[in-house]
Amino acid sequence: MSKVLVVGGGIAGITVALELADSGLSVTLVESYASIGGRMIRLDKTFPTLDCSSCILTPKMTDVAMHEGIELLVSSFVRGVRREGARFCVQITKRARFVREELCIACGACREACAMKNAYDEFNENLSRRPAIYIPFPQAVPQRYLVDRDSCLYLAKGRCKRRCAEVCPTSAIDFAMEDRTFEEYFDSIVLCTGFDLFDPREKVEFGYGKYEGVLTSVELERLLSATGPTGGEIVIGGRHPRRFLFIQCVGSRDRAVEAPFCSRVCCMYTAKQARLIKERVKDSEVYVCYIDVRAYGKGYEEFYRAAQEEGVVYIRGIPGEIREEGDHLIVRVEDTLIGRVEEMEVDSVVLALGVRPKREARRLFEMLDIRVDPYGFVKTDPGSPSRTSERGIFVCGMASSPKDIAESVSSAVEASASVMEHVGI
Repeated sequence: MSKVLVVGGGIAGITVALELADSGLSVTLVESYASIGGRMIRLDKTFPTLDCSSCILTPKMTDVAMHEGIELLVSSFVRGVRREGARFCVQITKRARFVREELCIACGACREACAMKNAYDEFNENLSRRPAIYIPFPQAVPQRYLVDRDSCLYLAKGRCKRRCAEVCPTSAIDFAMEDRTFEEYFDSIVLCTGFDLFDPREKVEFGYGKYEGVLTSVELERLLSATGPTGGEIVIGGRHPRRFLFIQCVGSRDRAVEAPFCSRVCCMYTAKQARLIKERVKDSEVYVCYIDVRAYGKGYEEFYRAAQEEGVVYIRGIPGEIREEGDHLIVRVEDTLIGRVEEMEVDSVVLALGVRPKREARRLFEMLDIRVDPYGFVKTDPGSPSRTSERGIFVCGMASSPKDIAESVSSAVEASASVMEHVGI
């Protein structure tokens, strides 16, 4: 039976893994995070239908975990690759979780006993805290606890009595666990490594990290989510903002930060978030400062028009200055449609961040000797969008270019077909 390595467990990687396994191939899915789900599982709703994101993705995550043809390796990464004829010998490292997955019953006793309950929760964009022993989020797959070695008082400082291990009813916690590295052979590799977001601190004029009322689009997404730190209530610095201003293309279409390309998703996720704010915050005012609105997908233009009809005000121009006055932010922007500079008083500024190729994937791309474009996205065959410059290695999702969820799924299906053709089924 042919074996395929899928690198990345977001919506693209999940789709590829299920497509290939359902076709009879043996699949190993490697994900660096402690759960599959990628960025999509952190979203509250998807555009343009406003469907529940986790309701769509969670069943697929469970299917991956239950599928006999899929070996799931979370908290893992590719350490090395060498080609041997038509096959690939891949060295994989699985990081120690310090909890035996086969013994953990996810009862939560260890969480309650943990002495360190003040670690930043990366799933909630560091807007909340969690214990050092934790499950990444309620729908995580696998549904097993792990220990954060950086925040655990015992692992980091040797200063804890390990009460968590004492209360575990199955003796699953093992602080002697070590990272494990092993080799496997594969007939094909599919890269679904996803993306990073632009670091907003590079645009100092927008005041991120300086003003409490300035937050990113992904931080707002977690505030909007029912599973987020505030249960879906928008609370910033203890206050309930009423006037919001979005700034588009933060880290996109900007040669100053070496990103002249469009990130493709920002216009629509801003329209989605703006509509959700109008729905949930009574008498709210929402403004969007933009360069161009790119609503190119099926139903996208109608979704954008609906946002305008619901009272979202679009201003053509990007602010050049933000300052704080009392409890409010003053945003200075030129509306290029009317040729007038305005100063707007708002409670919160939301930065719509552009996308970048995954930093962690650069080394992998170099090991595989595949070509990338000037920005770091994988170059593909113009006639087959999943084929890379190396035979037997395929790519899908955001690893090759910015895409929305629907496009990522479509690219994953195409990549699956290309893999099946390559291995001869």
